[in-house]
Amino acid sequence: MLVDVIVPVFAGEAATRRCLESVLACTQRTAFELVVVDDASPEPALSAWLQQLSDAGRITLLRNAHNLGFVRSVNKALALHPERDAVLLNSDTEVAGDWLDRLLRCAVNYPDAATITPFSNNATICSYPYEGWAGDVPGRLGLAALDALFARHLAGAVADLPTGVGFCMFLRRACLDAIGLFDEVAFPRGYGEENDLCRRAAKAGWRNLLCADVFVYHRGGVSFAQEREALMQQGAARLQALHPEYAEAVARFIADDPLGPLRAVIDAARAAHSADEAAEVARERAARPPAPLPQVLWQDVVRHVGMDRVESPACNTVAAAPVPQEVWLHVAHSWGGGVARWVHDMAGADATRARHLVLRSRSWRNQAGVRLELVEPALADEVLLAWNLEPPIDFCATAHTQYRAILADLVAAFDVRAVVVSSLIGHALEALETGLPTIVVLHDLFPFCPALFGWFGQSCTECGADTLARCFAHNPLNVFWQHADVARWQALREAYGARLSAQALTVVAPSRSVYERYAKLLPALRTRSWHCIAHGLARAPAALLPRPAQRLKVLVPGRLAPHKGLDLLRQVLPQIGAFADVLLLGCGDFGMAFAGLPHVQSVSDYAQAQLAAHVAAFAPDCALLLPTLPETFSYTLSEMQALGIPVLASAHGAFAERIVEGHNGFLVAPQAAAVIGRLKAWAEERRDLAEVAARLRQQPVRTATQMVADYRALLPARASGAAPASGRVLQLLCVALADARCRQRVLDEQLTQARQAVAKAEAEYRAVAESLSRERARNAYVEGDLAGRLGLVQAERDALLASTSWKVTAPLRWLKGAKSGWLAEGANSEVAASTVAVPDKPLPEPPAVVVGGDPVLERRIDRLLAEWPAGAPSRQMLARFADGTARVDADVPVAGDWAGRWAPYVAVDAAGVGSRAALRAAQRDRLGLPDGGRIVLGIGSGSTDSGVVDFARIAMAAGDSHNGVFFVWLGALDAAWGQAQGEGLALPQALRRLFVLDDPVFEPWLLAADLYLSCRPTPGQDAGALEAMACALPVVTLGMDVPAAEPERTQALMQRLNAVTQDGAASLCERLAQAARLRQVRGCPSAWARFVAACRAALQVE
Repeated sequence: MLVDVIVPVFAGEAATRRCLESVLACTQRTAFELVVVDDASPEPALSAWLQQLSDAGRITLLRNAHNLGFVRSVNKALALHPERDAVLLNSDTEVAGDWLDRLLRCAVNYPDAATITPFSNNATICSYPYEGWAGDVPGRLGLAALDALFARHLAGAVADLPTGVGFCMFLRRACLDAIGLFDEVAFPRGYGEENDLCRRAAKAGWRNLLCADVFVYHRGGVSFAQEREALMQQGAARLQALHPEYAEAVARFIADDPLGPLRAVIDAARAAHSADEAAEVARERAARPPAPLPQVLWQDVVRHVGMDRVESPACNTVAAAPVPQEVWLHVAHSWGGGVARWVHDMAGADATRARHLVLRSRSWRNQAGVRLELVEPALADEVLLAWNLEPPIDFCATAHTQYRAILADLVAAFDVRAVVVSSLIGHALEALETGLPTIVVLHDLFPFCPALFGWFGQSCTECGADTLARCFAHNPLNVFWQHADVARWQALREAYGARLSAQALTVVAPSRSVYERYAKLLPALRTRSWHCIAHGLARAPAALLPRPAQRLKVLVPGRLAPHKGLDLLRQVLPQIGAFADVLLLGCGDFGMAFAGLPHVQSVSDYAQAQLAAHVAAFAPDCALLLPTLPETFSYTLSEMQALGIPVLASAHGAFAERIVEGHNGFLVAPQAAAVIGRLKAWAEERRDLAEVAARLRQQPVRTATQMVADYRALLPARASGAAPASGRVLQLLCVALADARCRQRVLDEQLTQARQAVAKAEAEYRAVAESLSRERARNAYVEGDLAGRLGLVQAERDALLASTSWKVTAPLRWLKGAKSGWLAEGANSEVAASTVAVPDKPLPEPPAVVVGGDPVLERRIDRLLAEWPAGAPSRQMLARFADGTARVDADVPVAGDWAGRWAPYVAVDAAGVGSRAALRAAQRDRLGLPDGGRIVLGIGSGSTDSGVVDFARIAMAAGDSHNGVFFVWLGALDAAWGQAQGEGLALPQALRRLFVLDDPVFEPWLLAADLYLSCRPTPGQDAGALEAMACALPVVTLGMDVPAAEPERTQALMQRLNAVTQDGAASLCERLAQAARLRQVRGCPSAWARFVAACRAALQVE
């Protein structure tokens, strides 16, 4: 089909020549007609040249008798062939290669695209190397080579745009027939006309796409150079009046940077091309303006393993529209994940009909609900009102007086029409008793299941009191309420079941499987009706076209966690590197477990808007979703299907319900051999993948708008009611204002402190910079002086060697050397028989060893240096004595400050025990651990000899079978060494079973811990063990007190830990008394004096 390439021309002969010559020089498979509009150009030479091209039959030339302006000229050209699609091309652009073929291929592949825009150096949101780039063609490759990189590395990649950019834009005729041409009335001179057309197209259901595999050069501003600024201002004002949402949509697009991953692919391709081009890329990145800072909200201290990161809107999505009178109140937690995403999608899709408010709970270490906040998703989760709960809610309350009053006030003040309960974590069951239409959405199995997932080694079908008690103590998935009371939880279950029996409640599940699993556990669900409403996507990405590579490309999307199939992937990924490349996209901290694995790359985090670009850049053949637990729905599956990526998923839960084997995806038993076998077969033959991908591209995507319609159908028609109680709203807002002022004061104080810290750091930096500058100047002077002297010496030497006297005395020098050799030969036997005296010179330094990282060892070395009389040796030398490597005739003394600052905490009295208990709570607060959490401590540097690797293994094994036990390693780990240990160190840290802290003040951790575990190969060299005994912390040594191998190791360790916990205050007082005697012997000044003297004597012997 013939396509028109339309080039309006007014002025700029040189630029226009380059533009048209580039179009005519590029060979295309696509048949096109080059239509040029001479808009009464004031340059006769330009008009004459255009006429020559027309006479030669190379272009179709349209002439305006008088200047019509850009928009009317384009519309005139579009009307020339009303049946054709067209490409609008500015006269100050240049194209390369098969640019038009690639644009048209994109148009064919995406028939719902109204406009298609390529990348350019000057194209606002479609610019490369970044939005706002003001230069010409980036780098040194030139236009043709750079465009070829785009064509090769981003072949077939696309992305959705809020608007096309008119410098080079494909226009689909079917869309123009539906919505009309460019608006000549509102934008007679240009600047804004293409944005208006794109917004009209979007509102009519069309899409605006970026064609990422084309790069077109654009100079910019040639035709309207003199009046550009005025036209831009006029166009922006008219655009805002016609499309109030436009500015916000573009601002959000820039903030989200969905094209960032695509730009990064080209950066990498250019950097790999040559060292010069890599330097250009580095310079461009250095000049790139910083990304806008993400909005920081008040965060929960407790970090919940496996929860997805959810982004709130970056800007006000309702500022340009009136606030609806209808109000829906959502009840949810603040932990993120699928619940937060669902609430935001619901609010966004229904924003024109209802105002959606969220009453969310805020969690702390020991309680799920310490604070309630009323937030508005449409206002970037702005906190409208907030209350501190007294008493706090541990997990979910059956009744709570303050909570009930807050809820009643909100319902009355905002005239709430409906309540949607997505989670009761941190809430009270009164949320189900407002008397309003109430929808309960089964996102998970709380509050029946404290582990949320209904899984304890296998899918749970019953959970009585005994099973619940074992779940609290031993279920590794129960990371939230490990110290809850069984009787209270059973009472909560009964109360919740009774509330669900009320017919005023409507129960909704996103999949049949989650309802059936919940109904097996909770009898109240079996006897009532329910509705299955699948989630929808707020922003459905464009389906991608397959780009098969020689090796199979496997995408693993979403957060990795134990219940998301982490252990299964640990078995699979090392086995498939021979035939597949893998991308872990959004894997979070657990991606560290696969660091350094060949053919595996990872992206820890990404903005939701960047998903399609990341996937397009990698071009996967398939995706893996292999959770070991049944999913309730899976947004990730929806996204992969929308992108046209076939998914291989675990054959249970919502996956087994939503995937039809071989039709829209594939199912597999969650076993390593089965997964590897499927992937290996696809690596050899991908026909099945191609067929499923083709079907997925034709499959309609369920949207959040459709989801909202299904939920609205459940609500009864609303009877006319009273208007909102404006007086009560005012009272609530006054409370909110006071709360906001209080928080503002705290933030102001923090800001002042931060500014003071920055000022101090800047002053220190200036001082260091000045000192460095002086040192450099001095060094330059010394180097110059030495160079001059060396030149004089070399000149004197050359003169001496060339002199006659040097040549004449050569025989005498030979005789002198020979005589010295004879004398030395005769004296050898006498020297061997004699005793050699020790020369009076400094002792040689021992080989360099790693010193640092162990805070106790560092403290000992500091004390040795402080008490050394004079001429102290190096830290490396003293390290051998401080850690017990070199034996001396004196005990290593206690180094902790047990007689000073920390003396009250080791006192043998009730006050000491009480102080220690308060310190325990404070240190747990630093890590976000509950007060009941037990800490096993180890101290050392980052090396194999320190025992940290064994310490991490024990932490991992203990966490698999025992809850509420946390391992803390005190000491700095070298980053490179730690990364070389792979998942051995990374995985327990990601699971929050192991915390590695670089804290030189070790005393509070020893006081707060429950047990000290020494994993050193040589126990006497563990500096922390002595300090532990000095403060009455029980010490356990691997290989001595507990076996070195599993499973006996973990069992013995837990027995010792349980014994310490059960001994109580009496045992602690006895240990404190023993510790006091130890400190008297090995912590006094005389002990240090003896040790220093022994170390000096050992050095004299050496």
